[in-house]
Amino acid sequence: MNKYNTHSDLAKESLDLLKEGKHYQRKIEKKEDFSIETYEFFEDTEYLKKGKYIEFFFKIIFLIQ
Repeated sequence: MNKYNTHSDLAKESLDLLKEGKHYQRKIEKKEDFSIETYEFFEDTEYLKKGKYIEFFFKIIFLIQ
């Protein structure tokens, strides 16, 4: 069995229903060309399971010649 579970849903969609500090913790790391947002949820809810959700954001540069 796989050690990690992969989910295709976005944890951020549930943030409007939860309170930061009480239900989850957010960490943002910004680099030059990308950023990483980590959300750690402290307990299961009807919307998502307890654990860490990680989102990556990349700059995409198109060169048109």
